[in-house]
Amino acid sequence: MPALIRHQLTLIICILIILTLSAALTISYSLVKADYEQKMQQNNSVMAESLASNISQFMKNAYMINEMIAEYPYLKNLNAQQQQQLLIDTVWRYPFFQVLAVHNLDGNQIARSSGLLANRADRWWFKKFMTERQPYISNTYYSLYSESPVTTIVHGIYNEGNLDGLLMADIEVHQLQKMVERYNSGDGSYAYLLDGSGAVVAHPDRKQVTELYNYKTMKKKVLLRDASGRIVKDNKNNEITEEIDLEVSPSLQTIVGKVMAGEKGGGEYTDLNGEQYVCAYRVIPLLGTDPWSLIVVQKKSAVLAFMDDVTIKTSLVGFLVLAFSVLLTLWFARRITNPLIELVHATDQIKNGDLNVRLDVKSSNEVGALAMNFNQMVFELRQHRGKLQELVAARTAQLGIANQEMEAMNEELSASNEMLGETNQRLKEENEVRQQVEENLLLRERQYRATTSLLTRPVDEIEELLESILRNAVLLLKAVSGYIGLYDESGKIFCIHQGIGIDESRIMERQSVEEGMQNHVYQTGELFYVEDYRTYSQRINDKRLERSSTVIMLPLKQEGKVIGILAVSWMDVIHPIRQEDVEVLRQFGDLASVALERANTQKKISYIAFHDSLTGLPNRASLTHYLEVEMEKAQVGEASGIVLFIDIDDLKSVNDNFGHSFGDNVIVTASKYIVDAVGEQAFVSRIGGDEFIVVLPGTNNREQAALIADKAIRKLCQEYEVSVERFHLSASIGVVVYPDDADTAEDVVMKADSAMYAAKKAGRNCWRFYKPIMIEEAYEKMMLTNGLRRALEREELFLHYQPQMSLEGDRVIGFEALLRWNSPEYGLVSPERFIPLAEQSGLILPIGQWVLQEVCQFARRLADMGQENIHVAANVSPRQLMSDDFVTTVRTSIKEAGVEPSQIELEITESVFIELMEENVVKLHKLREIGISLSLDDFGTGYSSLTYLRNLPVGILKIDKSFIDNIDQDEIQLQMVGSIINLGHTLGMTVVAEGVENDDQLKLLKQFNCDRIQGYIFSRPISEEDAIHFIR
Repeated sequence: MPALIRHQLTLIICILIILTLSAALTISYSLVKADYEQKMQQNNSVMAESLASNISQFMKNAYMINEMIAEYPYLKNLNAQQQQQLLIDTVWRYPFFQVLAVHNLDGNQIARSSGLLANRADRWWFKKFMTERQPYISNTYYSLYSESPVTTIVHGIYNEGNLDGLLMADIEVHQLQKMVERYNSGDGSYAYLLDGSGAVVAHPDRKQVTELYNYKTMKKKVLLRDASGRIVKDNKNNEITEEIDLEVSPSLQTIVGKVMAGEKGGGEYTDLNGEQYVCAYRVIPLLGTDPWSLIVVQKKSAVLAFMDDVTIKTSLVGFLVLAFSVLLTLWFARRITNPLIELVHATDQIKNGDLNVRLDVKSSNEVGALAMNFNQMVFELRQHRGKLQELVAARTAQLGIANQEMEAMNEELSASNEMLGETNQRLKEENEVRQQVEENLLLRERQYRATTSLLTRPVDEIEELLESILRNAVLLLKAVSGYIGLYDESGKIFCIHQGIGIDESRIMERQSVEEGMQNHVYQTGELFYVEDYRTYSQRINDKRLERSSTVIMLPLKQEGKVIGILAVSWMDVIHPIRQEDVEVLRQFGDLASVALERANTQKKISYIAFHDSLTGLPNRASLTHYLEVEMEKAQVGEASGIVLFIDIDDLKSVNDNFGHSFGDNVIVTASKYIVDAVGEQAFVSRIGGDEFIVVLPGTNNREQAALIADKAIRKLCQEYEVSVERFHLSASIGVVVYPDDADTAEDVVMKADSAMYAAKKAGRNCWRFYKPIMIEEAYEKMMLTNGLRRALEREELFLHYQPQMSLEGDRVIGFEALLRWNSPEYGLVSPERFIPLAEQSGLILPIGQWVLQEVCQFARRLADMGQENIHVAANVSPRQLMSDDFVTTVRTSIKEAGVEPSQIELEITESVFIELMEENVVKLHKLREIGISLSLDDFGTGYSSLTYLRNLPVGILKIDKSFIDNIDQDEIQLQMVGSIINLGHTLGMTVVAEGVENDDQLKLLKQFNCDRIQGYIFSRPISEEDAIHFIR
């Protein structure tokens, strides 16, 4: 025992020394290691920052050099040989370029620094630039020229703001590899560079560069080669690569993910061999592309080699200190434990009952005080032992009395237990009753929830709702089986839709409706109850119903008509039916009736929402849904067909002259003709007004489509009854074949619409296939109209003025204002192009008002010069004249400019009298009364009528240029012009000849005494300032 205490003391002290020493060494090592790793990480970060900056500056320089060459002002003027020499000089000066090449917009190489010229239209980098029209730096890819990875810089070559070509520059990645390898060292430190897609641009393992390892997709691309080692290419001369999965450690994937997400910092990762690395990563922003990523790594074992040496030396010192401490501990333990051994011997004597033992006090320290206390304790133990013996005798007598009292208490507890048993039995019976009540409440709650579901569930879940109603009814009535069945419209067919128990096997079987309980319920419309179905005289002969006993059936009604039955039944034992059960069943029957009514109502609403109310055909919403489904099939090659866009010609005239009710009759008749022409298998819809769209799936043969379109034209081109008259109407049809022409619902309709308008332009009563140029024309028209909307705001519109001269050419009579548009996007746009667009879009109203104001201001300048006798003419479109406030607008413009009305002349064309002639003539009389001159422009080119010409308040007649052009060569044409001049003079009008260009024409016009001459013979249309100088 003494030896054990001594050994324990020695062992504890040694352990404490070892722990203290180990803790000190560990903390010291950790602090030094952390500081060392921090410095190494800082060193990595500095290197990463420096290397990233160098790479960024290198790529920026390359980008700027390529941009400078592309923007070289004389590049587009150099011939191919000169361009090639420029590119060769650039590569010689900047050897990091592998090759430079100039391409035209067709992808043909015009010049390149080295190698043979080729077409690169199918290369992805060429398509990317032609699509985005933005300079960029590409991700790495295999070069067709060097068969090695490169990155390409692409810039556009522009000529006066228009794209004329593009300049590409290839940089072999080994240029970047050299920059990165300057950092690599033999002690496990190196760097690698990733492009914007995650592909390796530079890496000490050259294989990762040449095989385009991608740390983002975890794949590598390997060039496929044939047996002779040559690269395999596709029919478009693009290289063919094979993607192979890479295996990369998760921790490295995390580092790559962070730097690809734009983060910068440092961290650690473990490779697949278990080797640990510390790294720093940086994002390298580049012009025209996604940022690249740089990762600088250092093998952790190389970093910590110094720390391992320090650890070994420190451990040797620790072992020496430990050996010395053990020797010192043994000596100290022996000195401490000797007094304790004596104490142990004394306690052994006390254990054996000897309280006369006594220790010798040999010192005054704690051990001596322990010996004195021990002796005092032994003395007091002797005294306490005597007192305890007396106390034990007294306590023994008290315990005997307490034992007698406990026996009496046990008898009382037995009686109480019997009473608790009886109470527990009563509580159990009450719980069973309460549980039954709770079950009934739960069933009532289900009934409430069924009611709520009826109001909140979608109508398309009607079968699930009926199943829930039936299940809750059976549970609440404690029935065994049940069903909900429905009659057809005639009441002759009855089918079970939902069934439970024995009725589940009868679902969707036709049941007899002419006998049994079902016939009774249908005929009377009342609830019917059979106490024992086994004895029912009209029972149905079905073995599945042999065990049925009590059956109750409730009719389901809508608008007083029986539409179905809710039935529940029991088996084997007769079940008494209470009034409460009947009421519960009626409630569930009402729920089922309401649910069925909601479903029927929803069907009617759906029909109204997806069908045209006039013709009963599917409407635009139904067409859109049908086409979307059909186009989804077409996109995966599962469907094809044709689409006809049909527009009834001249239906507007029927509506305007007879009213929309007669126009509706024509539409209904036309819809029947269309259905008859295309057949029952076609999807025919009316999308609004007089427009129909027909879809014929499965018919993608253009010859067959032409036959169908011809048949539809013949069917629709006939006489229609309108009021008491019969009018001949026709149709125009646009034809689209899908998926050849379009594979989306929107494109199909849009292109069919364009084809229909092409048929309209072709003279109506015909059909046209869609052609891509139709969309181009529609797009150009839309863009021109859009630009025209902003033309006034951006002051792109201006006026030129062409003088009107006396017959002798010695006096200016007036000027005609001619509208011009100089668009920054389209240049000078011909009036023949933009004025019809202004008419169609309604922009002619604000533009016409602006022209009128400008004309009045020009007349004001002429008056200020003393030339108020010279009038200024402005052309007025039919759309302007038909506007309600036209006369007011003219008056306001004249008043604001402060000119006399006689200085202003308004030119109108014959087309203004085609519609609303009486209203337009009234407005012209008002303008004439003010004092404004009115002239009839382009006479003879339109709907010339001597009847309205005589009654018009027009004082000037202008002969169109088309009549003047050939009068010096065509005698008949000359006589026609002479007749018009004589007619004008007969009607008291002044006659103006437009478009006079040579002396021969002028001489002939003089012979017929034409009043005024306008044309290039005297002056082209000129600016306002030039017109002022022309007068002077």
